[in-house]
Amino acid sequence: MKTSLAPCSFSCENLQRSVFTSFNLDKGLARLNPEQTRAVLHSSGPMLVLAGAGSGKTGVLTLRVARLVRGEGVDPSEILAVTFTNKAASEMKARLRTLIGPEATQCEVSTFHSWCLKMLRFYGHHLGFSRRFVIYDPKDCEGLATRLLGKRYSAPEIKDFLRQVDRWKNDGLWPEQVSGPMSDAYAHYQTRLRQEQAVDFGDMLLLVVQLLTHFPAVRDKIRSRARFLLVDEYQDTNQAQFQLVGLLADHGPRNIFVVGDEDQSIFAFRGADIANILSFEQQFPGGEVVRLESNYRSVAPILQSAGQMVAHNVQRLGKTMHPTRLYDETKQGVRVLRVPGPWAELDRMAQVVSHELVGVLPCEVAVISRTNRKLRMAEERLRARGVRCRVIGSVGFYDRKEIKDCLALLRVAIEPHDDAAFSRSFLLMKGFGKAALEGVADEAIRADCSLWDAASRIMGEGRGARGLGAKLKTFTDLILGASSLAPGTPPLFVLEQLFDSAGMAEQMDRQAKGRAARQANVMALRDVVSRLEAPTWREAISEWLDKVSLDPAQEEREDTVSILTAHKAKGLEFQVVCVLGWTQGEFPHFNSIPDDLEEERRLGYVAMTRAKDRLYLISAQTDQRGDPLPLSQFAAEAGL
Repeated sequence: MKTSLAPCSFSCENLQRSVFTSFNLDKGLARLNPEQTRAVLHSSGPMLVLAGAGSGKTGVLTLRVARLVRGEGVDPSEILAVTFTNKAASEMKARLRTLIGPEATQCEVSTFHSWCLKMLRFYGHHLGFSRRFVIYDPKDCEGLATRLLGKRYSAPEIKDFLRQVDRWKNDGLWPEQVSGPMSDAYAHYQTRLRQEQAVDFGDMLLLVVQLLTHFPAVRDKIRSRARFLLVDEYQDTNQAQFQLVGLLADHGPRNIFVVGDEDQSIFAFRGADIANILSFEQQFPGGEVVRLESNYRSVAPILQSAGQMVAHNVQRLGKTMHPTRLYDETKQGVRVLRVPGPWAELDRMAQVVSHELVGVLPCEVAVISRTNRKLRMAEERLRARGVRCRVIGSVGFYDRKEIKDCLALLRVAIEPHDDAAFSRSFLLMKGFGKAALEGVADEAIRADCSLWDAASRIMGEGRGARGLGAKLKTFTDLILGASSLAPGTPPLFVLEQLFDSAGMAEQMDRQAKGRAARQANVMALRDVVSRLEAPTWREAISEWLDKVSLDPAQEEREDTVSILTAHKAKGLEFQVVCVLGWTQGEFPHFNSIPDDLEEERRLGYVAMTRAKDRLYLISAQTDQRGDPLPLSQFAAEAGL
């Protein structure tokens, strides 16, 4: 009689993995302080974790999930953890894999927008969307608004209109819920988005709120996959996200676990509402509040100065951060550097950075500014000294023209009714100008249809300006040729066929300046596309385009000094930080005094608490005209 060893082998492998992950979980739990332990071991019901800067909130979140799965026996597929950046989501996923093994993949760890996109792909048909709806980025939205409103609004007015639409959507408002001179344009804009089977970033949240509000069966299905809801950076939620969280959590024992810090609420300009975190106990009566007040990042002088400053705010739930690191007062701490003028400010910053790089890795040094204005000047000054540096938040890989052109070709091949991709791709063709595109756009407006359908009407009826029909046939044949490729065709072959047929190589060669960089970028894109995997090329490219639309940022190099705004610095940490513009009127910014002074103070707190060992606050005594500049009021508030 033969005995199979396979089941035993498999069982031993599982046992070994279980022992390993249990060891990691126990080890992680053993390292927690009492407040962190209380948060992680919380069983059910609402909980707010007030996590100060550097207090280990990511560890608490991931250990909380691991404890639910391993300690409480919760089905990992019933856990939803949402945050604001793909970087944070990826870090949580990696930690969970270490703590609970393969079961981590069953937990839904995602950004708000990525999760909402997933729900719309599943349930959007209830709202009239096909599974192949497209995501419009800000440039696409601008193009759509221009096509709709360009004859009534100037280019600056269209930008103002889109900013207002974004504010309305952040506040959870549809066209029928607003009034004013732009309300009709908002309704027209939304109607056109729906006709083009497109959504913008704000739509993703509001549409899922609609699903949860108006479709009880869908709501029950979604809630069953979010029985335990965890929200990171709760202080950054806007009203649409607040509504979404409320709808998801408002059932059963209300197992909602939110982590945030009201002292780091700095995104009001994006619609973030600090009232959401301040009112947590009113929204979820009976909820517990835990304060994480041990800081594992900054030495005492940095932490005490920042804490003393932000304590001047009224909009706080209140906490006192305590340093856990020992420090050497001869090598660590805070320095305010007053210099004669703005150029001396940049020179002093460059001197400080150059001096610090003698004993500190470049990736551990950051230059932070309140506004974008000084970033490039700081970069130039550092490069003049031979310092390798990078401006974080500059033009990203997927925002470069040649890359956006390639993406537009792929998008229109997958969904020909994507007007934004149609427009951009059409203008890539040699000899195809704006006048020809306007002819198609006029027909689309008259017939109330997509550009693709308008092109078909023009060709079918033989209308349009001289030569337009022939151009449209050339273009549509190109797109149909790619669309008809066999499902198993490699994604790279699809890209190359479109690239070659559109004559992009020739176009890129026309301008000598930057040619090598453009060619290198396209080669890098080809490398990315060559590694896409899915049963069909449409699925592979569609999934990838969704990811690119939601998170176009590329991984930054780590062998350089970082130059960034205080807003971009949120969530980062460095051994050494230089803050530029520590003057009244710049930090705090004069536009924010007095109405938004508390948010400015929180922004200053974020900038200061990025530093682990040394913090330099650099302030010019005069402006370019020689007029005196007072030191920032934050210096006195911080006791400096």
